[in-house]
Amino acid sequence: MIVKRIVIGVWVLAAVSVAVMAAHIYVVTAGADRKGSAFAMGKFVFEQELDTETGAMFSGVFKQQEGIKEVRVNQEAGFFICLYDQNKWSSEAIIQSVYDHFQVSAFRYHPSAEELASSCPAISKDSFIYRVGEFFENLFAKQ
Repeated sequence: MIVKRIVIGVWVLAAVSVAVMAAHIYVVTAGADRKGSAFAMGKFVFEQELDTETGAMFSGVFKQQEGIKEVRVNQEAGFFICLYDQNKWSSEAIIQSVYDHFQVSAFRYHPSAEELASSCPAISKDSFIYRVGEFFENLFAKQ
């Protein structure tokens, strides 16, 4: 009797797992007609240094634009990260807006194939998460 309950429980658990996985796959792959917002995050690199005043004003100017949710400037490293709605903005439009507002040239950063192969470019190589990932990569990597 107890073995029968265990078998039924395992089958029910398997059936629920398959149903959840099927629903997840459907939701992820079925959204071809995206009429809502489609936010993207991009890294843009300044081609020249920003002065202190421009750096202080930069985020405020762009956050006021419709379709731009967040802007973070790293003035010392010479880049900014922008979270924007792709239905309203393109990379080229953001770059043009940077030039129009501040007369500063910028370009969209695209990581190289080597950077993408090594790890996520957003994770610091000194972080704990990177070290844990590197440990497991070395543990399971084919030597």
